[in-house]
Amino acid sequence: MAIREPRRSPRTRFARAERRWHSYQRAIGLSASALGGNWRLRADELYELLRVGAKAINSHRRGTSAQAGPQELEHVVKKIAGADDWRRRLSVSLRGLPTEAVQAVGKLVKLGCVPDALLWCISAYSKGSSARDAQKNRDVVHRTLLRKLAGEFDRAADACWTYLRKTDELHLDRVMELEAPYRFRAEAGRFRTRVEELDARRKRGWTSADSALFVTMRETKTITGKFQDELLADILRGTPGAAAITGEVLRKWRTRNFPKDRAS
Repeated sequence: MAIREPRRSPRTRFARAERRWHSYQRAIGLSASALGGNWRLRADELYELLRVGAKAINSHRRGTSAQAGPQELEHVVKKIAGADDWRRRLSVSLRGLPTEAVQAVGKLVKLGCVPDALLWCISAYSKGSSARDAQKNRDVVHRTLLRKLAGEFDRAADACWTYLRKTDELHLDRVMELEAPYRFRAEAGRFRTRVEELDARRKRGWTSADSALFVTMRETKTITGKFQDELLADILRGTPGAAAITGEVLRKWRTRNFPKDRAS
């Protein structure tokens, strides 16, 4: 049974078609070296469709073809979508995903989305996860060494105070500067500050994968009319360490970082 397209205003139709055109332009550009094997049209035919689409966009923006612009662009995008053998084109990225994630990608494609950016997010998150795990292990070792060193410097400071007190009581000529215990204590404090900075519980910074995910969310909403958080979550769960991701988690993440883009 065919999915009935919702009724959209000409402005919404144009925005949707333009976003899809830009996504396909990016995808064609990235796969330029293997267009013949990954697309069902020749390279010259694809580039001609992109040219016609660009002309339709420019005409619509100038107002010289207000009615035909969206229709012509929609026709161009439909032909490019029909030529996109995305399972073959993105086979390397899809290979490591579980079946449920690949099925979710297929549903997004049926809704009109181009999954390249989202799959790049998964790859970036996977690499970032491995890098973060390695860094976390290094930080654990570093924190342990610094804590031990801070304790030794504290003990050295205590020993310095004991020495200074005894030499003072016995009226001996000391060979240690009075500032020595303060320097040891200051170094111990500096080491503990660094331990806090290396704490694994500190908030992870914003990454390029996070930015790409948010852009993908916005593009998905433009194309489909809503954010599709559940489908995106199904796909992102294919990322190592992301088994707990749900549509609700993505909605909260987006609302927390971008309050204007609430769930819809």
